[in-house]
Amino acid sequence: QKDIIVMDLSLPIELEMVVLLLGISVVMILFSYIVPISPIKAGASNLDGWFTPVLSNPAKRQYEIFALQYTVFWIGAFAVVIILQLYEQFDAQSYMILCTSLAAPYLLQPFVYPMPAERNLPILLRYSFKANLWIAIFSFIGNYWYTHYFYSVLNARYTFPAHRLNDVPIALYFATHFYFVT
Repeated sequence: QKDIIVMDLSLPIELEMVVLLLGISVVMILFSYIVPISPIKAGASNLDGWFTPVLSNPAKRQYEIFALQYTVFWIGAFAVVIILQLYEQFDAQSYMILCTSLAAPYLLQPFVYPMPAERNLPILLRYSFKANLWIAIFSFIGNYWYTHYFYSVLNARYTFPAHRLNDVPIALYFATHFYFVT
């Protein structure tokens, strides 16, 4: 009888998650170069296939680019929290500070730094304001009512320390906002 030698090639969970995130990112980048979203006209940039055409709605295009650029930052912030296991020391206030500070650039942008194409428009007519308002309403409804569907179907609960509204961590209302803007 021969002995079978089994080598344990498992990585720490943090390293597995980093490798997984990098793998997904590489696949998405390759996919974005391989699959055209819409025909690209001569002289246009590769962004024209992914974003709103600059001539049809410049404010929307500018906001989409702003959202994409900020997305890199907030995902990086979450990566740091996970890789360094900072969440192990977080209390309810820490989660609130993290999520509200990551949502603040999106929520304040229409007021503090309006897109150049909508700078002269009243706040209620700005694309970025309307997009943020819709996402805030959608996020609130989803968190307030539909999280309980998640609770009952999956028999799951959020167990981290948190200030709660309808048994949902309030920090997640803000996290949902910046996640959905992306």
